[in-house]
Formats: sequence, C-alpha cells, structure tokens
Amino acid sequence: MTRVSVSPNRLVPWALIVALWALLHAGLVKIGASPVLDGNLVDPDSFMRLVRVTQLHETGAWYDTSVPRINAPYGDVLHWTRPFDVLLLVGAWALTPLLGFKAGLFWFGAIVSPLLSLLACVALFWAMAPLFDRPRRYLSVFAFLMQPAVLIYAMAGRADHHALQVVVLVVSAGLMLRLLTRPVDSRLALAAGAATGLGIWVSVEFLLALACGLSALGLVWLRFGGGWARVNLVFAGGLAGMVALALAIERPAGALLAVEYDRISVVHLVVALILLGFWSAVLGWRRAAALVDPRHRLALAAAGAGAGGVILLVLFPKFFAGPMADVDPMVVTVWMDHVGEMKSLMPADMVGLGKLMFFIGPAILCLPFVAVLLWVERDGENWAAWLYLGLAMAVFVTVALQHVRFAPYAEITLAPVIAELLARMRHWTQWIGREPLRLAVRVVASAGLLAGFVGAGSVVTAANRPADAAADQAKCPISSLAAYLDRRDGFGDHPRLIAALVDHGPELVYRTKHSVLAGPYHRNSRGILDNHRIITADDESESRRLIARRGVGLVLLCPSRGERRVFDAGAEGETLYRRLLRGDEPAWLLKVDLPAALAEYFRLYEVRG
Repeated sequence: MTRVSVSPNRLVPWALIVALWALLHAGLVKIGASPVLDGNLVDPDSFMRLVRVTQLHETGAWYDTSVPRINAPYGDVLHWTRPFDVLLLVGAWALTPLLGFKAGLFWFGAIVSPLLSLLACVALFWAMAPLFDRPRRYLSVFAFLMQPAVLIYAMAGRADHHALQVVVLVVSAGLMLRLLTRPVDSRLALAAGAATGLGIWVSVEFLLALACGLSALGLVWLRFGGGWARVNLVFAGGLAGMVALALAIERPAGALLAVEYDRISVVHLVVALILLGFWSAVLGWRRAAALVDPRHRLALAAAGAGAGGVILLVLFPKFFAGPMADVDPMVVTVWMDHVGEMKSLMPADMVGLGKLMFFIGPAILCLPFVAVLLWVERDGENWAAWLYLGLAMAVFVTVALQHVRFAPYAEITLAPVIAELLARMRHWTQWIGREPLRLAVRVVASAGLLAGFVGAGSVVTAANRPADAAADQAKCPISSLAAYLDRRDGFGDHPRLIAALVDHGPELVYRTKHSVLAGPYHRNSRGILDNHRIITADDESESRRLIARRGVGLVLLCPSRGERRVFDAGAEGETLYRRLLRGDEPAWLLKVDLPAALAEYFRLYEVRG
C-alpha cells in the first residue's frame, strides 16, 4: 500500500487559515453581530429561506415558489431559485435524525454560510494556481478572509444564497484564469461557460460576472485572433447549455417562455444564444482570413454587439433596465430606498467616507496597480489573466459604489491583487539595507493592506456617526412576541393578518401561524403599498377602508429610529402612525395590554369590527 504524506509546510498555512476563519466567525457570534446563540438568524431573508424550504419539504411542490402567508390572501411569488434551497434541504435532512427537521433546518441554515466561506477559501487557493506560486496563493486566502463584506455576508446565522454565490464566482474565476493562461482548451472554455451559467441560475446578479468574462475573452480575441474565436464559441455553448438546463429544472413546461428579469428565464437563454450565434458566424464566415487584421475584428465585434443589443431591445425592452425593471416606483420610494444593502458607497459625508474605506478601501491602491501592471506586462504570458481580474475588479467596485450589496464581489477581486501587491512590496523593499527596518516596513505595509483600511474606516465612521445612531441597531425581539401571538390566551385561537414593518414579516411567518400583509421583497408591491398606506395615511377613513378590504386583524409597531425612518420621515399631516405613537388610537383599534417584557419594545393593536 502506498503511503501518502503531506508536508508540514503545507499543513501549517491551512491550520492558520482555518484558525483565522474560526476566530473571525466566533468573534461575530461573541460580539452579538450574529445572534445564533439566542436562537435567531441574521436578517429577514434567512427566515424566509427556512419558510420556503419547509414548504418545499412538506408539499414537494417544486415549481410553486409562492408564500401564501405573505401578502395574504394573495401570497407573494419570490424571485429566488432552487439551488440554495436544495443545499438547505439536504443539510436539514442530514440533521433530522438528531434534531428533527425544523431544528435541523434552522441549525444547518445557521452554519451553512460560514461553511461555504471556508469552501471558498479552498476554491480561491485552487483558482489562483495559474498566476501565483504557493505562498502568494496562501496570502490571497488570508486577504480574502480579512475582507469585511465577505465576512458579514457569510456570518453564522445568514441562511441565504450570497455565500453560495461567492463560491461559484471564485470557481468560475479559477476556470477563466486557467483558460486565459494556457493553450487553447475547449474543455476549460466549456466548463467556464457552464460555471457562469450556474452563477446566473443562483442569482441573475451573476450577469455582471458574465460581462467581465465576455469582455476579457473578447478583448483577447481582438488582440490575438487565432483560436480565441473558438474559445468564445465553446464558452457561449457551455453558458447556453447550463442556462437551458436550469430552465428545464426550475420551470414547468408551460412556463419555459415566461419573461422575468429578476430570475433566470428565457431572457437569459436568448442572451446566451445570441453569443453562440455571433461566434458561430465568426467561425463560419467565408472571409475569415480578413479577420487577421485587428481592425476588422473590432468592426465585426461592434457590429455583433449592436445587432445583439437591438435583438434584446426588441424582444425584451426592459433587459437593459436591470433585474429590478418591473418594480413599482412607489415601492422604491416607500421601501427600497430605506434598505441598507441598497445604499450607495459614494461618500456624501465623513460617515460615508468611513464606510467606503471599510468596504472597498484597498481599491484605491489596487485599481491603479493593476492598470500599471497591465501596461508593464502587456507582452507577458499572464497579461490576459490580469486583464480579466482588472476588469472584474473595476466592474464590481463600480457597482459596489452604487449598492453596498455588491461589496463582497468587489472584495473577492481585491484579495488576489492585495496578495500580488504584498509580494511585490517584499521585492521592492530589498533595497532597505538594515534587516530590522526592512522587516518593520513589510509588517506595516502588510497590516495596512490587510486590515488598515477596515480599521481606519471603522474609526472614521464611529467618530462621525450621530450620537443617537445606536438606535438604528435596536432589535425587536420577534421571537418573544411570536410566542405570545401563538398562545391560546393571546391570539393563538385562529390566524390573523398582521400589518407591521416589512422587515418583521418573514420572522412572524416563520415563528407563528399568522400571516402578514407585507414582506421585504420587490415583487410584493401590493402588500408593501397597502401596508404603508394603512400606517401612514393621514385620513383615518383610508386606513380603516384598507384594513377592512385586506382583512387585517392586528397592527404591530416596534417604535425605533429605523421604523420611524420608514413610516414617519417625510410624512405630512396627522398620520395613523403618529397618532398611535402619541397614544391617541382611533376607536376601531384596541391597544393590547402586552406583558411588560414585550411592552418595552412593541405596541400591538387589535382591529375592532
């Protein structure tokens, strides 16, 4: 029998990586950023994932993505897809013999994102092999673990698809780097296209990664010609094949042609087929010899892009408006504008500057560094790979400046660039003759790149945040309220429809038998707008009319800075919300006498006849 030995020099870095991973995630639990030890999850989406997966487990209705108890009685059809649901379901089934299904689902949901982040570390180490030696690959992983948005989106208690998306992005990047640094390989092109299609299946946000990959492959073809047209063709084939497979799995036959922009649909299959058609035409063109001239390739690429754009504009006119093309503008005003992860990172004040430094500060150094690197190594064998990383970094940093939810993807592209900067810095400091000084410079530079921007951003934000901003972090203990709502001597005798802040909806549905009028999902226009009008109407009769029409039985408030920002900021007149906060409830709302522990946080009103 052959004995396989592993060098201690390879075990030690991985031991340190696992230790750092465990320390960071345990630290988030310890400081309360992750509430799993209290039996809670991080955000509303996590609870809704558990509701959705429980429904799939109980009914087996694969194609039914509606949640009847949000926007009741009409329900809300979510835009999420099944890959992450399946992962949660498999994990819950594995834990069911020990904990039962519900507890197994909860605890697997609580740990799945940290586990995926550890898998992403392994994937990143593999992904960077075409560019880096082993020490730089380890350094990339350490830099990845130190990225704050990646850590936040992968913390314990976050049962949503973001961490899975990170893993798919890293794997697809690894395939792209191999494709761009090796001789033309159709198998790699097929795999890279399929991985990109898988990312779009998980979330259509991955269209940005597709744009980066297509741009890099297209630019390489423009510069070098040769076999790169075939590489693009096979990549497009892998993409089209995976998107087609996803549609066949996600949708019943009667809905295969349904047009949706926020969820994988025929729209995205047509995008892949346009790419496939263009590259087929390039390869089949009888005058292909003319494409030896880069100017001819550029003209053909421009013509193809224009034709593809026109086709999409004619068939799917909202495509270029993005995934949120069908969202009611009023929903944006009353809800989405208040969502933290949709906020911009463009600094308007010192707090904004602190957040910019915290999330994507290293981009200040990394973007110009890659630009210089591309020029200096324009004839090097790794130029195409750095072009891809540079494009991805520029795209994701730009989008993160618009919406902070994209910061994790920007940070993924920053991690290997930070590693390269640190490695080159070690070379640049060789001129420092004295060893202690050279070591000190390297330590300071390394600490600055790995953690300095995060630390500085935290300090700047904390120093300039308003004194009452801590109220934004106030938690409403829905779990305690839920137990009361389901008590026989509370409201457990029969289900009610509750009007409350949209962010409370998913947890109320998960923890109680009751329904809610609104949940924080952009397709839920009717529920969100009716819910908002009920609570913010300055005409009592309008609130009462909507309550009667929708069958609302309870109105729930948890007064806080965040709730006031949604229901009171910019409101005019004597709204129902202001009356309730003042204790001047109308005769048709009966204030419920809550237990003291709940009355400290909540105000609950029962609708009278």
